[in-house]
Amino acid sequence: MQLATHVEQWLSDGRVQLNVQMIAPAIAGEGLPHYEVLISVSDETGVPGSPVRFIEAAERYSKMPLVDQFVVRSVFEWMAAHPDALEGISGLSINLSGQSIMQEDFLGFVLEQFERTGAPPGKVCIELTETAAVGDLFRAREFMLKCKVMGYRLSLDDFGAGMSSYSYLRRLPVDYLKIDGSFVRDMVNEESDLAVVRPINEIGHFLGKKTVAEHVHNEKTAELARSMGIDYLQRWGVEKPKPIDALVFSTEQPAVAAVEVSASS
Repeated sequence: MQLATHVEQWLSDGRVQLNVQMIAPAIAGEGLPHYEVLISVSDETGVPGSPVRFIEAAERYSKMPLVDQFVVRSVFEWMAAHPDALEGISGLSINLSGQSIMQEDFLGFVLEQFERTGAPPGKVCIELTETAAVGDLFRAREFMLKCKVMGYRLSLDDFGAGMSSYSYLRRLPVDYLKIDGSFVRDMVNEESDLAVVRPINEIGHFLGKKTVAEHVHNEKTAELARSMGIDYLQRWGVEKPKPIDALVFSTEQPAVAAVEVSASS
């Protein structure tokens, strides 16, 4: 509860920073990488750290729309200020919580920020978790369709972790299907995990969607993902999170502790 009372204050004080992590083509040279936007939260001394407790508090006390608004506004402003940095990448992915997409006026806020900043919609990908989408399938589909009209791409995150179903998947107009990392992480050694990843990839391709393997921590996992025809790879084995300004500056930036901004419900 104490953390929840600090959410707005920390957002306004600059203690929440934007970071990015590469989602790379599985086969180098076949397409441009895109980057998922993550956050880190600085401590009292200004050192960036893990935002896990901050996000948990925001989720529990329904503060996630405030966090998502901060991220959307900040990302759009950054994109408008750094058009050259966008030329070499496919775009930036923003992970929205289920709490945000259930708000009637949230999409209006997104449109407002787009009009204010002039950020290119073709460089924006909106991510929703499978759990959030299935929680209210009608509202999620309506939200997604409106995003498509605005020119954004869409990604379904953590697929396989919840009530995965071909019937609802074909109703969601997503461009990317992200295979939940809990299955990808150990699929080299666990046949049961591989038995989950393989059909998800095949179903995704059958429905015309690009697939992304999360939690690719080493080259063996990357090679197995490539052999299955998975389109993109993400996580520490590909590239560690880094400050968003590293996309502008050529100097090496330190890795940071960052997590996705997403609600579990």
